[in-house]
Amino acid sequence: MGRKYRKLIKKANKAMDKGDYENAILIYRDAFSQKATAGDLFNLGRAYIYVGEIDEAIDCFKVLDVIIPEEVVAKEMLVGLYLTKENISKTIEYGLLAEKQNSQSYAVYRNLALAYERIGNDDKELEYYEKAWELEPNNYWLNLNLGSCFEKKNYDTKALELFSMAYKIDPKGYMVNYNLGVIYGKMGFFNIAKGYYLEELNQEQIVPNAYLNLALIYEDIDKDYEKAKNTYAKGLTKYPDFLDLWYNYACFNLLLGNLKEATDLFKYIVFKDYEYYEYMLQDQGIQDYLKTEYFQNLEKELGKV
Repeated sequence: MGRKYRKLIKKANKAMDKGDYENAILIYRDAFSQKATAGDLFNLGRAYIYVGEIDEAIDCFKVLDVIIPEEVVAKEMLVGLYLTKENISKTIEYGLLAEKQNSQSYAVYRNLALAYERIGNDDKELEYYEKAWELEPNNYWLNLNLGSCFEKKNYDTKALELFSMAYKIDPKGYMVNYNLGVIYGKMGFFNIAKGYYLEELNQEQIVPNAYLNLALIYEDIDKDYEKAKNTYAKGLTKYPDFLDLWYNYACFNLLLGNLKEATDLFKYIVFKDYEYYEYMLQDQGIQDYLKTEYFQNLEKELGKV
């Protein structure tokens, strides 16, 4: 290996260490005009990632995979890069190749799970989250996402176990209090669910649906209509574009016998998103309302009569 090449690579590596990735790329290119080793090509690919040039990084790791096909590292990098590009077929292709070479990178299996989620394959999503979790069982997001996979399949006890582990890792983590509220609610432990929803509402980043689910517990389980009303009000103040919350607030007004207020709310919702009109026609919970003069007048305003 030539002296000039070694000198350039040393200079490029120093630039990488300093975070000067654009300069590192230029120096690596200059060096590779003479010769390239697998390790240096790997570093060039990393530099491209750091500056956000994903297509160039993909090219580097594809060449690297040709140079050292017996090594899994290039395939592991390509899985994540193709997922970043939303190229799901390539993500799965390289993920399965990495798995075949017994990859020990949890990120490979997590990315495979995310890819299968994108195409709606729940079984494969669950399978690869489990593989990722086996390699990294104390990862907050793996516990949360694997728990969500189990919850989606109604394996609620397993979901609760994983959500609880995520909570133990980071009790203020995004979605964990909300997910615990959901799972305890499904299992009928509504007081515990309320506690987690209230904890969710104290977080810096909130799942808006927490307001909806909490209001429904106050409304349907506790029959505490004042707390339900206050929860709807707080949620709508914070998330004024959350139409599902507006819709349930309209239904809440029907429950209270406030037909005019409910009609005004339904009108606002339907004018915002006409699909809610079609949903109203199918909603078994408001069929009596659909027979009233209030709804008939609403249909006239919508031009349906």
